Amino acid sequence: MDVLAAWWKTQPESKVLKRKEYQSVNSFLRDTVLEAGGRDVLRGRLKVEKDPMKKGEILELLDDKQGALRHYQKAWEEANRMEPTQLCKLSTETIVVGGVKQTQVILQDDDEASDIEANVIRLTRWIEMDEARQYAIEYFAKNGGKRPAAPYKIDRVHTDDLSVRDFYEKYAEKHVPVIIEGLRDVMLTGDWDWEQLLKIVGGKKLPVKRQVEGSLEWGGLEPGGTEEAAKLSENSYLFDVSIPLYFPELVGRLTIPKYFANDVLSRPDRRGLYKDAWPSLFRAPNSGMKSRLHIDTFGSNFWMLEVSGTKKWVFYPPEDVPFLYPQYPTPGTFDPIFEVDPFNPSAAHPASEYATPYEVLLQPGELIFVPCGTPHTVLNLTPTTAISGNFLDASNYTQALAAISLNALHDPGSAALHEELSASQPAYDYNATHTPLASLK
Repeated sequence: MDVLAAWWKTQPESKVLKRKEYQSVNSFLRDTVLEAGGRDVLRGRLKVEKDPMKKGEILELLDDKQGALRHYQKAWEEANRMEPTQLCKLSTETIVVGGVKQTQVILQDDDEASDIEANVIRLTRWIEMDEARQYAIEYFAKNGGKRPAAPYKIDRVHTDDLSVRDFYEKYAEKHVPVIIEGLRDVMLTGDWDWEQLLKIVGGKKLPVKRQVEGSLEWGGLEPGGTEEAAKLSENSYLFDVSIPLYFPELVGRLTIPKYFANDVLSRPDRRGLYKDAWPSLFRAPNSGMKSRLHIDTFGSNFWMLEVSGTKKWVFYPPEDVPFLYPQYPTPGTFDPIFEVDPFNPSAAHPASEYATPYEVLLQPGELIFVPCGTPHTVLNLTPTTAISGNFLDASNYTQALAAISLNALHDPGSAALHEELSASQPAYDYNATHTPLASLK
């Protein structure tokens, strides 16, 4: 908020430097309001603010979710009472007609109404998760014992023993993770050792992520600018960097496994949102690097092939989400971040004992399938290189369509994708074959 930014500029330089590692506005604001002065500034603004939307934003920053929701709902009610023209903005544009400059008035949709609705939905979800967790804590305290914990085990299946039909009916359709062995030689042509890849891509400037403790960014990873692939700094993580967009030289050396060939996002006949986002490259130059607990965005399924090194994965079934202390603090997104860190348990999260994790080591040559809605965290036990993809097919169509419809409230690309997907539910081809990536471009 502007009032916080103005206050922050008055603070000693030492405080500014203390927050310098944060790149995201949300992480910065959260840490700012934790300062006593920041809270006082917000409380003072709250006393004079009249706009219910802005009052809701202030109360949310002060961690009064119920109060914030009441004001968001009030703002939404007011917006719904307005005439359609009142939910639009007027702007002007200078055009040249017959050599003469003219000014025309343009009527534009106002995004504020959608922002209000998105805040109501986001905060309602957050409160519902808090209430579900509290109910569970009280239930088990009253009735004794803990939530029954079934031993979770991830199947390991060789590709020679797994048909497309079996993959869909046993795993994808039922949203069950699985590790598939024997796909490396199917997927990769040439030498994908990192030192060999650097001969091709070493001079490229690439976007990097950085681990920042306490970050409110997805996966706990803050944007870190760009660095050369061959000169990654100690805490810089190549995380989900598109191969088609950044490494076109590698497109001809990669084949998509038949299990993911039904992906509607990568069809060669479409050019919309996410078309060239995947497959993507991951490179962790050091052991200990990780992404915090997260759920992959827009209801997508996910796969990852481990090229080199070892990753430790921790999963939870989707029904365990409330026990992992999800937060939804970022306006404009419905993806949660989680307070719980399975690699660093804390007594501050007592309900996490009701969640049932399952763990697995992903070794070179193994591919893991992560179904939509599955909270997971990944720790690199060594330097690692991996290739991944998010995808949408018949197995997660319903979940993805619902998630994309929410994103459409504030993102025109998601709105167009939602319209595209709503036209018809995708069929699933059990006869799908391994598909060269180049044929999809």
